[in-house]
Amino acid sequence: MSRQLQSLEQDNGRDLTPEEVAEIAGRLARQHPDVMPLRHCQGRRIPLSFYDDAVLLEFTSDAWLPEGARRCFLDDGDVLRILDGTSPPIHDLNESNPPILTKATALEYLAFFCFFVRGAEGPFLIVDRPDLGFLPPSADRSVLRSLFRPPALHGRDDFGNWRASSVVFYGDCVFFANFHIHLNGMIEMIEDQPLVQDLHFAVTAPLSVDASRRH
Repeated sequence: MSRQLQSLEQDNGRDLTPEEVAEIAGRLARQHPDVMPLRHCQGRRIPLSFYDDAVLLEFTSDAWLPEGARRCFLDDGDVLRILDGTSPPIHDLNESNPPILTKATALEYLAFFCFFVRGAEGPFLIVDRPDLGFLPPSADRSVLRSLFRPPALHGRDDFGNWRASSVVFYGDCVFFANFHIHLNGMIEMIEDQPLVQDLHFAVTAPLSVDASRRH
């Protein structure tokens, strides 16, 4: 069985109490007053193997649209960094809290970074198993089963950076990519090979809330 690399799918998280959710909502309002507040939501606190002093906070709600929307933050105990699909929040944390990139953690970091730093079509989803999450129930997983190759590390380069490869699901396309995982937390996709294009389903994992059924 393939290892689940994506932090959001691992079962080591802890549900937040309503009091903890309210405390984080207050911090968000103070630190980011122009950002939509947290309302009608449940939260999880998820440890990250590649950080010493930072955790992932995930919030979801049945009241949020689009379906499956989540709001996520990096929390180092002081600053809440909003994971909004861009790289600056992660790079900002990496400057003060460098990632721990070892043989045991480098692929988890790759999956984390590629999920939360997005292109126009959404996340670059590292395919760590054929029964991958973040796909609609109607997805034809036979495509992934036929193309699946486990993500792998291929040692380090002369500068100590990790070399890795993985099948990647992006939008409605699947490709095979090689990466450099730099020790400072930068991810470089150095080449890619298209495998399948124009599938009839796509990755569904919105990081923002467009509307709410409740106010």
